Amino acid sequence: MIEPTIALSTTSGLKERQVLAQRFHIHTVLTCHQPGNISMSQNTNINESIVVMRRHGDGPKPPTLFINLDRMPTDESEVDDLHRSLYNCQQGPIANGWGEVLRWPAERMAEGDWTPAIWRFPDLAEAARQLAANQDMRTIREHGYSCEATLQMMDKKSFVPATPGTLGSFPIVSSKGADGQTIIRSTPDAEW
Repeated sequence: MIEPTIALSTTSGLKERQVLAQRFHIHTVLTCHQPGNISMSQNTNINESIVVMRRHGDGPKPPTLFINLDRMPTDESEVDDLHRSLYNCQQGPIANGWGEVLRWPAERMAEGDWTPAIWRFPDLAEAARQLAANQDMRTIREHGYSCEATLQMMDKKSFVPATPGTLGSFPIVSSKGADGQTIIRSTPDAEW
């Protein structure tokens, strides 16, 4: 199956991933991260991944093989080299600079976590998983706020600016746009 790579990580695709992982062993997910050469089908310019699924009998499913390529082969000799390199690579960097292989646990696939497809480096997939599970990142929800609060704030009917320490107020990160954002670290810069 050829899927838009983003569908392998979005919330809207979660149920589909869970159903597929329940019905099949997701054997391999192949994604190319070469700029300008990210599609696996014709007449598109979106990043796509090839998902190989197999029926699986009883017993635990084996891990899924994520192949993240740095480039696509351009002729038969490169196809042959990539095939040999993949055949000899269980996990880690693929010989001759083709990319990297990761084995992702079947339990994570069943949960719908197929994010190694979107990350070129396996360490980033694991870091993203840990970040998503970090309880400190969930403080807004714990205080009863959600994305809905953002929409209400944009409407400016339900929330108004406040000074720090005002009863019932909470810190926010104001939108700065691409030009205004200069650091990765997000620090609350307003109080509402």
